[in-house]
Amino acid sequence: MKTGDIARRLGVSPKAIRDWISEFDAYFNESPTKQRVYSEEDYIVLATIAKFSHQGYGYASIHEKLKDGERVDVSEDITYGIDTRMIPAASVEQMMDATEVRLQLERVTTERDRLIEMVEDLQHQVEQKLDSQKQEYETKLDRQRDDYERKQDSLQKEIRVLLERVGRAEAQAEMLKDLLKKGD
Repeated sequence: MKTGDIARRLGVSPKAIRDWISEFDAYFNESPTKQRVYSEEDYIVLATIAKFSHQGYGYASIHEKLKDGERVDVSEDITYGIDTRMIPAASVEQMMDATEVRLQLERVTTERDRLIEMVEDLQHQVEQKLDSQKQEYETKLDRQRDDYERKQDSLQKEIRVLLERVGRAEAQAEMLKDLLKKGD
């Protein structure tokens, strides 16, 4: 089968087929000629890509599905785009291009929504982490403040005790001075 045959069978543009061959080249047999000829296995892989693309999966997800061995059943005639049998060739190409653009738009929209969801999840995680760190910091700060106040109270008590001793020592010194003066 040739590119145009596969494109018509799947209801996508030949450009879409070429893009898929380029993106998913590891899943295709090499063509012995310059003009690509597709084997039945190549057709199954392309039909699988068409199915998942039509369902809005991005290339990364399709790669995963192909790696996991997922393949569509091609025993029935499947078309994921439009039925092109009764439309002139130029119109078919335009319609397929429009269909491809719509599919790409769907994929981009799906990917955008997925990325927005990821960003929102990350924002939520960051906010939770910041709240947790803030609480830890405030708890640590409260403990340090309590320790500081306890140490300050302890030092003030020691200062009062020392001042009392100084006061008693000064009183004794005065008494001794008085005794010395009387003894002279």
